[in-house]
Amino acid sequence: MDELATNTGTESACMANDLQISVAARSIPSGGISARMEQGALRVSARDHRRVELDLIDAREECRRLARAGAEMHDEILELHRALLAARQQIQILLANQRELDQLRAARHSLQAQVDALVRSGSWRITKPLRMVYSLLSSQS
Repeated sequence: MDELATNTGTESACMANDLQISVAARSIPSGGISARMEQGALRVSARDHRRVELDLIDAREECRRLARAGAEMHDEILELHRALLAARQQIQILLANQRELDQLRAARHSLQAQVDALVRSGSWRITKPLRMVYSLLSSQS
């Protein structure tokens, strides 16, 4: 609607300019070639003026369209930036979890090595009969 009002206003202004040019051209004495040339120049000037005004309207509309597109792009960039920050935070959490998992695996490996060393030890083999007797006695009670 705003464009229509602007275009109608511009067209009215152009028509008013044409009318003024036409009136001005009639007031020029029609006797000479220079007067006719001036009238022709005024008509050309009015047409050029109208074209320039229409080009200006088009340029303004294009500027508005580009501004809207720029604002949309800016909003999309902000949204992508937020998503990137969230992804970076998740990566940091995953890296911390991976470090903790690696530490737990190392601790488990160390404990398993200690258990294996204990089971292979001579004292473990020597005390096996005692453990079996203890197990039988505790299951009867």
